[in-house]
Amino acid sequence: MKGGTMITRVEFTLDNHTQITYQLINIQDIRSLFPDYEEQFTIHTDIDDYERKLHKQNYASYDHFHLRPWFDKHPSLKPGDKLSIEIVRPMKEYHLKIV
Repeated sequence: MKGGTMITRVEFTLDNHTQITYQLINIQDIRSLFPDYEEQFTIHTDIDDYERKLHKQNYASYDHFHLRPWFDKHPSLKPGDKLSIEIVRPMKEYHLKIV
């Protein structure tokens, strides 16, 4: 919650070629909206639904998840494009859209 208001949707920008090259959705700035590492969650998209987990290893944690099939279906995405994530069920289910 932020100021007593529950966040239900966030917009963000694909900020570099790395995200597109490696087909990553970076959630570092909105990490608190996602479950703990190794807990499964669902991302709904216009292409399909995907089950994902955030991973943590001894030396690093990863605040991103891969969506190769989704990026493959959207080859025109480029740095600067806006995406949104809507929280359907907190810590369990989300909807990713191109804005």
